[in-house]
Amino acid sequence: MESLRTITSPLVQAEDSGSRLLALTILWHPDARRIGARAVLTEIGTPALLNRFSPSFAPPSAGLGDAEAFPLGTAGISRTPIHIVACADGSAVVVPSESRMSIELGGIPLRGPATLEPQTLDAGVVLLLGGQVALCLHRLDTLPDGAADEGLIGAGSSMVRLRRVVRMAAASDLPVLILGETGTGKELVANAIHRTGTRAQGPLLAVNMATLGESLAAAELFGAVRGAYTGAQSSRQGLFGQAHRGTLFLDEIGDTPAAVQPMLLRALETGEFRPVGSQRVERSDARLVAATDHDLSCQAFSQPLLRRLEGLVVCTPPLRRRREDIGVLARHLLGATLADPDAAANVPWPLVRAICLHDWPGNVRQLGNAMQRLALGARFSVWPTVEELLGAALPPMEAAVQVSTSPQEVAQQQAPAIMPLPAPSERARFRAPSTVTPAMLETALNESGWCLRQAAALLGVSRPSLYNLVEQHAVLRPADTLAAADIEAALQPPPVDLAALAARLKTPREALRRHMRKLCIAWPA
Repeated sequence: MESLRTITSPLVQAEDSGSRLLALTILWHPDARRIGARAVLTEIGTPALLNRFSPSFAPPSAGLGDAEAFPLGTAGISRTPIHIVACADGSAVVVPSESRMSIELGGIPLRGPATLEPQTLDAGVVLLLGGQVALCLHRLDTLPDGAADEGLIGAGSSMVRLRRVVRMAAASDLPVLILGETGTGKELVANAIHRTGTRAQGPLLAVNMATLGESLAAAELFGAVRGAYTGAQSSRQGLFGQAHRGTLFLDEIGDTPAAVQPMLLRALETGEFRPVGSQRVERSDARLVAATDHDLSCQAFSQPLLRRLEGLVVCTPPLRRRREDIGVLARHLLGATLADPDAAANVPWPLVRAICLHDWPGNVRQLGNAMQRLALGARFSVWPTVEELLGAALPPMEAAVQVSTSPQEVAQQQAPAIMPLPAPSERARFRAPSTVTPAMLETALNESGWCLRQAAALLGVSRPSLYNLVEQHAVLRPADTLAAADIEAALQPPPVDLAALAARLKTPREALRRHMRKLCIAWPA
C-alpha cells in the first residue's frame, strides 16, 4: 500500500512539529493492565537506563511527566540496566546489560551493542526481556491528545493521527476515500466518521462493490421501477435513496463495474440520479465514504471519479508499521473473546514472543483470528503451538477437502457404541473435520489417553479443528470446572493413572494435572 499514487489530503499529512522522540511501549507484561504504557526517552545523546526500576511507563493516554507512571517492576527484569542512546540522526544504539537476563532485539539474542536505523525505529523493533516482558522501541512524533479512541484502538503516533483525521473528516460533508491494506480497519474508520459526524442520526448503509454484478449494480445503487428488468416485480429504492441525509459506505470501490462508474460520478457531483427504467431524476443528500486496498491509478478505473472521491483521503496504517500497538490490540481482542480484560496475563511466553514478532500480513483481522484461536485453547487449558496460533501449521487446503461417507461409516455414525479407528497405516493424513462423529472423537480421546495433541493426530485434523469439534460435540469437560470432590471420587477405586483419571472425568490430561496441583490433590497411596 505504500506505493499507492493518489492525491493525499493535507489533513492526513499534518503532523506535530518538533523533533521525533524515542519511546518504549509495553507490548506484554505479567500485569496485563500495564500493556500499552509508554516511556518517552527525551534526551538525545544521553543514555537512557532500562531495568526493573527505570524508566517510568505512563498509561497510553497520558502525556509527558504523568504522575501515574510506574517502572516495569517485575522480579524477572534485572537491576543491571540496558543502555539506550537516541542519536541526533534519528538512529539509536542499544547496549545490553551485564546480567544473566535474556535479551532479544527483534527476535535475535543481543550479545553486544546494536545500532538501529531510523527506518527500523519508524516501524518499531521488539525488545524481549527475561522471558516476561516485551517492549517496542520506536520513534514518536505525535503525543496523545486525550480524546476518545472512537473504536480505533492504538497507542502509537499513527493511530493518534488517524483518530485526529477522523474527527476532522466527521466535521465535513466532503467525500472520503479510505486507503489501506486488507484487515487494517477501513470499515471501522467509516463507522467512526459517521458516528462522530453531523449525520450520526441518519442511516449508515454499506455495500461491497465487489459483490455487485454488472447487470444489477445500477439497480442496487440507484433503484429501479417495476418492469425495468426481468424479475423486477415492483419498484425498489436504491442505496443512494435509502442513505438520504446519512452515509453510504462503498467498500472495495476499485471493483465498481465500469458501466456504473459514470453514474456514480454524476451522483457525486450533483446529488442527482435516475433509477433504472425511470424517466424521473431523483436527489439524495447521502455523504459518500469509499474504501479500497487497490491502487486506483493503476486500474481501469475512472480517473474523474477517483478525483471526485478524493475530497479527503484517509490512510489506515498496516500493523507492521505500528508494531507498538500489537500489545493493546491483542489484549483487547483476547479480552473481548474471553470477557476477561486481564486474560493476556496467562498466555505462555513462546506465544507472546510470536505475537509480538510476527509481521501480521493480514493486519488486525489476522491478529483477531489468532486471538480467537488462543481464546479457544485457553478455555480448555490447552494452548496452541506457535505454528497453530499463526495459522502456519494448518493442513493445506483442509477446508476444501471433501471426504465422502461410505454406507459403513453411516452405520457407524448411527451406532451409540464406541467405534474403532482405522489402523495407523490406513488413516488419511488429513481429514475434513465435518466427517468426524462424536463416537470417533471420543474413541480418539480414549486411545490418546485424553491428550488433545495426540487425539488430533489420530483423527487427522489440526488442533484448532479438534477444539472446535470438542466444543461442538460437548464430549469434554474443561479441567478448571471440576470440583475437588469430583476428582477425588474419580480416583476410586485405586490404583488409577492420570490417563485413566482423565478418561473417567472426560477432561484433557495435562490440564487435569495442572488443576490437581492447584487444588493440592495427591495421588492415593
